[in-house]
Amino acid sequence: MNPHPYSNLSDTQFWSTGVKSPVSDQALLAIDPLIKSLSKCDAVVSGGSCFAQYIGKELTSRDFNYLRSELSDERVESFGLGNIYTIAQLRQWLEFSLDQREWSDECAYEENGQWFDYLIPHRDPATSIDKLYEHRQAVKDELLNHISTAKVLIFTIGLTEAWKNSFGDVYPICPGTLIGEFDKSRHIFHNYTFEEIKADLEVVETLLTNINPDIRLVFTVSPVPLTATATNEHVLLATTYSKSVIRAAIGQHCLQSKHSSYFPSYELISHHTEEDWRFSKNLRSVSESGVRYVMDHAFASNEAQRNAEVNADLSSAQLENQEAVCEEELLDSYSKSKTRAALDTDVFLVGDSHMGKLAAGFEAAGVEITGGMVMNGSGFSDGKFEMSKNSIFTPLENRESQEIWSRIHEKLVKKKGRCQIITNIGFQTHRTINQISNQLGTPVLTQADIAMYFEKNYTGQVHILQQLTQYGKVWLVEDPNFYAFIAGKDTAMTIRDKNFHQYCTYLNKIATNLGVEYLNPCDFVLSEQFKRTGVLNDLVDSDGFHGTRKYYDICATAIYSSISHDA
Repeated sequence: MNPHPYSNLSDTQFWSTGVKSPVSDQALLAIDPLIKSLSKCDAVVSGGSCFAQYIGKELTSRDFNYLRSELSDERVESFGLGNIYTIAQLRQWLEFSLDQREWSDECAYEENGQWFDYLIPHRDPATSIDKLYEHRQAVKDELLNHISTAKVLIFTIGLTEAWKNSFGDVYPICPGTLIGEFDKSRHIFHNYTFEEIKADLEVVETLLTNINPDIRLVFTVSPVPLTATATNEHVLLATTYSKSVIRAAIGQHCLQSKHSSYFPSYELISHHTEEDWRFSKNLRSVSESGVRYVMDHAFASNEAQRNAEVNADLSSAQLENQEAVCEEELLDSYSKSKTRAALDTDVFLVGDSHMGKLAAGFEAAGVEITGGMVMNGSGFSDGKFEMSKNSIFTPLENRESQEIWSRIHEKLVKKKGRCQIITNIGFQTHRTINQISNQLGTPVLTQADIAMYFEKNYTGQVHILQQLTQYGKVWLVEDPNFYAFIAGKDTAMTIRDKNFHQYCTYLNKIATNLGVEYLNPCDFVLSEQFKRTGVLNDLVDSDGFHGTRKYYDICATAIYSSISHDA
């Protein structure tokens, strides 16, 4: 097979090895350290939002040649400007320092004979306007001197939200919050866009390299959330917007620049840890508690939807009970996995409890197989696995699942492409159909709805199917469709019944695209059984989505006949 773009990636390009493993081991992520671009003999300057001060303090404590401002008292910064929250602020100060800009009179504020500078609000007031201008000139001279001397500038951007005056001068804070008075006729709120930030970054780089052609620029995003937002959004949403827009703009700028690079301060703080209850152990899948937290927010104000959610919760509880029953199937697969792996057979079963029961059907028919149930249906539907370069994926459900899959995969490798692999990974219809319906808030699904869900949530499952094809021929087995035969269906089961065909049609398309054979043994078994006896009840288990032992015995014979014919 031709390798695909994900075949030979490094460990840092997979979530499991790039994030999950080092976090679990309390180790550093394999990210280029900031110090890699620094030398102790090189002069370094820094500036930006409040988080930037930590960088100045760290460089100083480690005896780097950090150029510290003489115009600040306690603050560890290079330019005496205090917090520079936006790249627009830095741009305007550089323009002022290069005599390309003049500050308007609105930037100063007088109160009781004292003069406050809106541009440097943390500074003590001046005794006259001339003293205020003198200080600005001192800031200008120091800024030019430090930029001209430095080999590296590290700059942290924190916000998109800013306040301007009527002349367009950008303030670090809103007038009236720390100094001065707010005047709605002169003080204008502005929330910078991606295009504006990216344009300012380009201008800033040009201005800096005009001052010092050899300077290197390291940009980073402050992980500190907004204290408050002047938008009408919740502060959580406003913070996410600010950080996302800044990160995207810096990312685009650095990709196109020869002078700029990025250091991930924001990502190192904002990624989740093992203690985060919102995520599963792989630190990628959202936990049941996390899902419920989101759903509670999503539907708390809609009483009708809330009532439907209660019904869904009852269905979820039933599913969890059914999953618990499937644990017996998993333990059976585990107890047999070593013996099955020792058999000289090319037939492999990989999937959930359907595959475990089907394995027993194969053995009842005298067909030796390897594998069976690897994880519960929820293990596959909820992404309780992490991708692996060496073994396609690693189950995270429990130790037994990991050992079962390890034995299966080891034998798959030894068979060198001669395997016949039967799987149902990607179906798990007792969970997936309702998950899509709940997520989209609609009881009737279209192909586009299912495709959207797969693109967002099921890329891992599809990747597993694709990777299995490198070991031989793969058959994707459709779940049995018993939902239509269940009397007194609840809401969740009705939704499965209505959308089962749409879901399977989409899986069939995926199988075709992957070069995987698609099998629907259920229709054959039900048809043959009805012709012989006219009775179907003895094929359907009481849980409504598993078959009885009789069903899997007939099903196994039908499947083996299909794969033997195609072999």
